[in-house]
Amino acid sequence: MRALGDKELISINKAVGGGGDLRHPALLGAVQATVYGRGFGKDLHPALADKAAALILGIVQLRPFADANERTALTAATLLARINGQRIVWVSHTESVAFVRAVATGHPPLSWIATRIAARLRPTETRPPKPPTIR
Repeated sequence: MRALGDKELISINKAVGGGGDLRHPALLGAVQATVYGRGFGKDLHPALADKAAALILGIVQLRPFADANERTALTAATLLARINGQRIVWVSHTESVAFVRAVATGHPPLSWIATRIAARLRPTETRPPKPPTIR
C-alpha cells in the first residue's frame, strides 16, 4: 500500500490554506507512526479505511500544523485513498465537514471513523466511461 510522507502532508496543509508550518516536527512523526506503524511483523492498520481513519484521527487530535488541521486531515485521507486506487465518496461537502467536525469535537474511537470511511470507499475508475450510443 502506498503511503503519504511528511513532505506530502506539509504540501497538503499548504494547499488547503494552512501555510505548512509545524507546531513541532515530532507531532507529524507521531501521526505517521500511528498510521503506518507495525507490531509483531504486521501493520497496525492493514486496511485502507483503517489507515485513512488513523490519519484523520492523528492529524485532528495531535494537531501537528499551526493551522488547517481538519482540512488537512480530510484532504490527506482523500489523497491516501486515491493513490491506492480508491476514492472517498461523500454525499456533499457539508457531510464531509460534519464528519471531520464530529471527529474533532466528539473524540470517537478509531473503529467509528474507519467504519464511516469504509462505507464511502469506491474503486477509482481505471478506464473512461463509454460514450453514449447515438441512435
